[in-house]
Amino acid sequence: PIDTTDTSSNSDKITLDLNVEHNPISAGERQTVTLTASDPATGNPLDRVFLRLTIKDPSGNIIKDYTDNDGNLSPSFRLSEDITGSFSVLASASQAGIETTKSVSFVVE
Repeated sequence: PIDTTDTSSNSDKITLDLNVEHNPISAGERQTVTLTASDPATGNPLDRVFLRLTIKDPSGNIIKDYTDNDGNLSPSFRLSEDITGSFSVLASASQAGIETTKSVSFVVE
């Protein structure tokens, strides 16, 4: 039999999937970033989880900042035509005092 009484080992862990649609991408183009927070035990997206996505340009300036509460965030935004280099995407998910973070980067040419 499967012991279902102890769920604490899974309730405080969050799996983050973070993807950028285009890498590399041309300056001035539209980029889409997808962040999904899921339960590692079931693979199901979490709800009531606070998500934050921060996009930084190569100088470290925040160019976009998104938040959501439903476990899925997929903003699309147009990049500046004036800035090229490696942009960083910082993602975090918080639930019940537990925070999980992940980051990726993409190159703007």
